[in-house]
Amino acid sequence: MRALATLLMLLTLSQTAQAQDTTWLNDPIEKLRISATNDDTRTPSGNKVGDWWLVGTTVSYHSERSNHTAGGRGYNEHNFGVGVEYQYKKHWRLVAGEYENSYYKNAVYAGAAYTPWHYKPWNMGFGVSLLAVTGYRHAVAVIPMPVISVEGKRFGINIGIVPTLSKDVFEVIGLQVKVKLTK
Repeated sequence: MRALATLLMLLTLSQTAQAQDTTWLNDPIEKLRISATNDDTRTPSGNKVGDWWLVGTTVSYHSERSNHTAGGRGYNEHNFGVGVEYQYKKHWRLVAGEYENSYYKNAVYAGAAYTPWHYKPWNMGFGVSLLAVTGYRHAVAVIPMPVISVEGKRFGINIGIVPTLSKDVFEVIGLQVKVKLTK
């Protein structure tokens, strides 16, 4: 999981250095590409800039399985919460919401997601989010998080991958479900 998180972050950082070639490669991963069309009003999944999504935070999985948190209860992996996403630009999304975190505390988050790579057959976007989050050891923690987003015309999911950031922050995979509010 650490390798996937590192790969997604490196791909995101190197995107600006790559040529803006919109042709498809002739190999098995030909549909994974940076979308660089002239239409900046639509995302690669066909959604529009200006779209709003209602997001439900659902569950997570922690790589650290010991029961040393919250009085020996283990990490909370039922992280129910609600949030919103706003498609600011073609590859940029503003995000905000709240959820019950891994320590059974209320957490609030706000930030941005950048998903420049897309796998067209499944409407998958790959990139990174940068979030400011409350409810942990620091008043506000800044978390870089590789993200995978799958979107249809009305429904979608987000998969966030928090890499191991320190001896106290272990790898976590989180799942959100979402519904588009705009037509």
